Amino acid sequence: MRLFVALPLPEEARDALSDLQTGLRVGRQVGADQFHVTLAFFAEVAPQQLADLDAALEEIRAWPFDVAFSGVDIFGGSKPRLVAAMVRPSPELETLHRAVQGAARLAGLRPERQKFKPHVTLARFGARPPAGLADEVQRYLSDTARAEIPGFVAQGITLTRSTLGGGAPVYDDLAVYPFRPLPDGWADL
Repeated sequence: MRLFVALPLPEEARDALSDLQTGLRVGRQVGADQFHVTLAFFAEVAPQQLADLDAALEEIRAWPFDVAFSGVDIFGGSKPRLVAAMVRPSPELETLHRAVQGAARLAGLRPERQKFKPHVTLARFGARPPAGLADEVQRYLSDTARAEIPGFVAQGITLTRSTLGGGAPVYDDLAVYPFRPLPDGWADL
């Protein structure tokens, strides 16, 4: 089965990103209920590996942390594949990403090896992009260049199954791993 580990977005962040999508007139927009920041993707996971991954993810220790957006960008250069809201890198996010990668290796999995560029996909473009796509994407990027995207506090991660079908993929959260809040008084240290 196809799985990914993600940082889910709270409703306020999903609503803000959904509003940001309205100016994009091309591509297949991602539904707000599917917005997330992928920390690791696995194309094929066997049942035993799923159990091992679940156990390893359960051992990750993290406290809630702030997540900020840094604007909108495209992936794919001159042949755009997708438009995304970019997440500003932070030490907490990088540490979490490494912890998830380590949990995957403990479970005998190899996450896709791509440079970690935290983002939330807003729209995807097919293999045969429509005429005028590049111009439309540049217009959209220009229109959203100064967009203020509110951040949020990351509260945990999910292990999510991705099922492909005729349309958009269907996502089902198999497990949720909440972060532990800071103990009283620790924030003042």
